[in-house]
Amino acid sequence: MHALFIPGMGRSHFSAWPVLRILRQHGMSTSSLRYYASVESFDRIVNRLQQRIVDIAKHDDYILIGHSLGGVLIRQAMAMLPTDIKRPAHVFFLGAPTKAAKFSKTLRAFLPYRLWSGECGQLLASDQRMSNVPPLRDPHTSIVGISHFPGTATFFNHRANDGIVTEDEVSAPWIQNIVHVPVNHAWMPTSPRVAKVIVQQLAAMDNSK
Repeated sequence: MHALFIPGMGRSHFSAWPVLRILRQHGMSTSSLRYYASVESFDRIVNRLQQRIVDIAKHDDYILIGHSLGGVLIRQAMAMLPTDIKRPAHVFFLGAPTKAAKFSKTLRAFLPYRLWSGECGQLLASDQRMSNVPPLRDPHTSIVGISHFPGTATFFNHRANDGIVTEDEVSAPWIQNIVHVPVNHAWMPTSPRVAKVIVQQLAAMDNSK
């Protein structure tokens, strides 16, 4: 089994090395997608991700792990995947928004944010564009952080959040399985708790065969 990690916006492809190290200890091979949201369009990143998935699927069973924007990229790529390509055994979303996020909406008017986040940042702030990203039909788990930063409760109107997105912003009727972890958004790819959820879900999948 191969695990492909897709980082969140502005995060390095190295950002999940603690989680991926634990997966390697459980016998998996791992890799990460590198992209630059500040200079690459959403469609260009999706196309590169799709090609990466095609290359992996030729040789291995695989899972996908998408942090934040990475989860949105996965949904779009999987909707466009050719029908003759092997589908993922499971997809794991780490704090991946399913709708436009208040955090992005608040920042989208500021030039530094626009320069840093590029078109992808504008997508995350757009109700219409986010609603056009297809739901995922493959087996999946949404890992939702419930540890926010001090002083952010008022900004999020006291809704459960991970410091960047609220629980309802990472929820959707099509999501099959939700697991809550006491981790904030930024640290989800580094959290042993997140790795434990992934390992447990994969073990349960194997036991059900």
